[in-house]
Amino acid sequence: MPQAINTFSVRFTYTDGKVSQVSYMSDMGSIGTEQYTYTNGTLTKISFANQDVWELDAENSLGQTTSVNSGPLTRTTAYASNGLLTGITFANVTAPCKTLATASTEPRAT
Repeated sequence: MPQAINTFSVRFTYTDGKVSQVSYMSDMGSIGTEQYTYTNGTLTKISFANQDVWELDAENSLGQTTSVNSGPLTRTTAYASNGLLTGITFANVTAPCKTLATASTEPRAT
């Protein structure tokens, strides 16, 4: 029978005021560590156990995230010229033509 975990802890490491590492531990030992990568002050990648789990793919001219990869999924967001969110699309990057979900904040015509 597997041993029960009695304690769980998380340790945050900061570099230049930003989270650079998150370590997960239990009374049975280390579970793993997330590494946070920044480019020009913007979070661009999160890795866990040396494997990328989240990556910023694109931003617009306002600095808003327009494309993010997370595992096999790509999330694409669209914005109006005033910066308001107008849509979100999730697609499977292993089958790029397959859109999994789409949402829009554009008002419906009545």
